[in-house]
Amino acid sequence: MKKSLNILVVNTDWRDIFVNCSKSGMFDKTIFKAVACGCLVLATSRDFADLAGEEFIFADNDAEGLAKKLEGFLATTHEEHTRLTGVLTKCIEHHSLPVLVNRLVEEIVTF
Repeated sequence: MKKSLNILVVNTDWRDIFVNCSKSGMFDKTIFKAVACGCLVLATSRDFADLAGEEFIFADNDAEGLAKKLEGFLATTHEEHTRLTGVLTKCIEHHSLPVLVNRLVEEIVTF
């Protein structure tokens, strides 16, 4: 059974960061919940990398890589934070329940 490890880095201002250490092959819904709450997300999952991009990924078992990404995210300006959360929000919108239901309906109708 695969297990996940999640960490929430709460900053005193607007830079909340969610860290997900789940292995690839396990698409953890907590990532989507964190994005919906306005958090930036860092993850080890290659599946998430395919969805969101490399700027939100760090290598599994790479504490230094995670530290560098956290430093970068914690140093973002408000404008850059808004841009990054916008990228993540667009990603999860494409995987929302209404979108997935519409895709399923289209598949059934065209079958």
